Amino acid sequence: MKVPDAVRESVAFLGYRNADEMSRGGTGFFVSVAVGGRDLPYLVTALHVVEHCTRLAVDGLVQASCNTASGPAWISLPRADWVLPDPGEEYVDVAVFPWWTLPPKHRVQFKHFPEEGAITAEVIKEQGVGPGDELYFPGLFLRHPGAERNSPIIRRGAIAAMPEELVTLADGRKSRVYLVEARSIGGLSGSPVFIRPSGLLEMDPEKQQPEKKWRFLVASLPFYLLGVMHGHWQIAAPGGSVSGAEVVNMGIGMVTPVAAVAALLDHPAQREARARFGRGAKHDELDVEPPRF
Repeated sequence: MKVPDAVRESVAFLGYRNADEMSRGGTGFFVSVAVGGRDLPYLVTALHVVEHCTRLAVDGLVQASCNTASGPAWISLPRADWVLPDPGEEYVDVAVFPWWTLPPKHRVQFKHFPEEGAITAEVIKEQGVGPGDELYFPGLFLRHPGAERNSPIIRRGAIAAMPEELVTLADGRKSRVYLVEARSIGGLSGSPVFIRPSGLLEMDPEKQQPEKKWRFLVASLPFYLLGVMHGHWQIAAPGGSVSGAEVVNMGIGMVTPVAAVAALLDHPAQREARARFGRGAKHDELDVEPPRF
C-alpha cells in the first residue's frame, strides 16, 4: 500500500545546538486544532526527545528543522512553551509545542493532520482494530536526513498487542502503550504512527457450514493517527552487551496512544490561548497557513 505524500510532509526533524553544529535527535509532527475557521498547528513529539535535546544543547533549547523553499532551516523552540504531561506513576511519553504562537522567521513548508483524524475508542471498537492491523510511520533516518531538503523515511509494522495494561519500558518506567511489530530506530522517536484498519477476521455464526468457519469482513476505511513512536527494546548481540555498541533491535516497538496527545491539546492553558485567538488575538505566523492533509 502506497503511503500518501502528505504523511512524509507532516514531519520535522528535532535536534539541538552543540558546540560546533546542529545535531539531530528525533522526529516531530504537526497536528492542528480548528478555531474560528482557522487551523492552529502544534508540533508533537515524544517527551524523551525533548528531554534528550535540552539536556545536550548548549543553549538548553530544542531545535526544529523544517523545509523551506530554499532548503532546511532550524527554528528554536522556547523551552517554557512546551506543554508536558504531569509526572506520575504512569509515564506518558508525549510533548506538544504550540507552533501557531511563534513569530514569523521562515516560510516553513509542512502539512498538518487535523486532530479529528485521531483514532478514538469508538473507532477502535467499531472497526475491530487490534493485533495484526498494519501501521506505518515517517521519520528521521540519522544516516541520511537529506541535504537539500529533509527527507523522512517510511517504516512499516503491525499492532502486536493493545494498550490494555502498563508495560515496563526499557528504562524501567511503566507506560500504557501499544506493542508493535516494527524495527524502529533512534531517529524515529517521536514519529506519528498511522493505521488503516484492515477488517476483522471472526467466527462465522453458521457453524453448520464448516467450510465457512471463518469469514473476513473487509471495509474501505480511512487512515487514522494511532499514536507517537516511543522506541523499542534492545538485546545484546552475540558477544556484546546492551550497554555497549553491539546491540540488536528486538523487533518490538512501543507506541504511546494518541489520547495522550489529545489530553495535552486540551490543557486548560491551551484552551484559553486558543480562545483568546478566537476573540481576535493576532498571530503573524498564521499569515501563511500550512495546508492540511
